[in-house]
Amino acid sequence: MKKKSFCQKKHFIAIVIFMVLLIPTDKIFGNSTSTDTKAEILPGNLNITYKSVPIAMNYQKDLDLLTGSIGDIVVTDSSGSGKGWKINVEASSVKTILDEGKETVLQNESIRIHKQGAKIVGEENMLPRFVGGAYLILDSGEPNTLLVANKSKGMGQFHISFPHDSLQLAVPNYREEYKYETTLTFSIIHGP
Repeated sequence: MKKKSFCQKKHFIAIVIFMVLLIPTDKIFGNSTSTDTKAEILPGNLNITYKSVPIAMNYQKDLDLLTGSIGDIVVTDSSGSGKGWKINVEASSVKTILDEGKETVLQNESIRIHKQGAKIVGEENMLPRFVGGAYLILDSGEPNTLLVANKSKGMGQFHISFPHDSLQLAVPNYREEYKYETTLTFSIIHGP
């Protein structure tokens, strides 16, 4: 019986390894792989979240104003449309409930949002912008535009926070025992 030399064994092992490397893995293991990935991206929603709660307000005697914060608004545009959007806000007429239970209505344009100091947090190149000057009258009888995201802007999620004196109500004959009621309505509309 002839013994194989060490060199012959080395060559045989090298040839076997080389042949194994040439055989596709799906032939060895019986499965195949693919680097193609297919994904379907479905459009999401456009929505606004606003915490609806009674607003505590403080009286500023020198200005005849009640002030409070409208809080935070969160806008999410996962529609993928790039159409942009706008937020409208309006207030119902402000009722004054007197101590005898009688109600009176304050004159129009008595409630407003003071936008100075408001902050928008979100992806920098997608940020919406505030519309108009420092104040937005809320009880003019029709919706008023607060924020606009132009075409190709406003996609993603944005947190809008307002300072403690952002909601302002003019009350010429303020009395602590009176109650003041209004309803703020926020709406979001696709397109600028």
